[in-house]
Amino acid sequence: MSDEPLITQEELDALAGSMNIAQAQVGMGEPAEVALYDFRDATKFSPDQLHELRDRCAVLANVLSRTLSAYLNAPLSVVFEGLDHPSFDQYLRGLPPNPIIAIFTLAPHSPAAVWQMDPAIVLPLLDTMLGASALSPTPPSHQLTPIESALLTRLFDEILHTWTLTWPALAQFNPSVDALVTTLASLDISSQAQNIIHATFRLALGEVSAPANLALPQSSLQRLLRRSSDADADTPQPSALSLRGPVSHHAVKSVLPVVAELTRLRLPLRYLSNLKPGDLIPLQTHPAQPLTISIAGTPKLQAEPGRYMAHLAARIIGPLSVS
Repeated sequence: MSDEPLITQEELDALAGSMNIAQAQVGMGEPAEVALYDFRDATKFSPDQLHELRDRCAVLANVLSRTLSAYLNAPLSVVFEGLDHPSFDQYLRGLPPNPIIAIFTLAPHSPAAVWQMDPAIVLPLLDTMLGASALSPTPPSHQLTPIESALLTRLFDEILHTWTLTWPALAQFNPSVDALVTTLASLDISSQAQNIIHATFRLALGEVSAPANLALPQSSLQRLLRRSSDADADTPQPSALSLRGPVSHHAVKSVLPVVAELTRLRLPLRYLSNLKPGDLIPLQTHPAQPLTISIAGTPKLQAEPGRYMAHLAARIIGPLSVS
């Protein structure tokens, strides 16, 4: 038998320190509640962690509904349906025959994660991005062209970027798509033997609706959730006295994205592929038409273009008229 102790002095000190922290969080005269911890299942998520993850997925779905609708210039609905925790092999066996899978990593030197979408929703999304006036029916099988693969990669990168905006701990790693695959045979990632968290979403574009799945390695998620907890602990909490003021007093410090937009239009891919320097794109709008000012993705105001000192500017006319 090894002479090394099963528990080191440093580990005992850390355990004693955590007991002091727990005791400090209990009110005077109240007994501390002891929760049993199974060290054989250290990767198991606590109820608080699962609750946080569900909240973050629900927020992601709500934000994606707005950002992707603006990105596609078409109403897209994204709904979070729930979490599951199968093994990666079990997850793969539940996928359709020809899935569209984007592979990315949540953190350096960590197992890969995947976004998966059914062709039933991917092809209508491609039709929308390519400016089709009507959504074509989904064929039984479809081989992505290089242009379609590039468009889908850009779409998945947009989804990941939106995710980093809703989860500051994830933003530190700036995840992006490493590969886009369309067959399970070409899926070669290192997380197939480990447990994952499986988040299910449902995308709806017009009358087309299909699931989209997010498979996240548990080890990577554990690190992200710990980073979130550490960041929350380091953030000074407002005192009860400071919260007595009006909500607007605290909200005025928020920063929101503002977009000044002249118009949007659809053009055939053949026309766009032949564009060269010096060509003109007809915007199909009157020069006196006001700009639309959107705040946090929602159109709010009308403005007219102008100049302030050496910069372009937008002069607010009034609220956006609802027709």
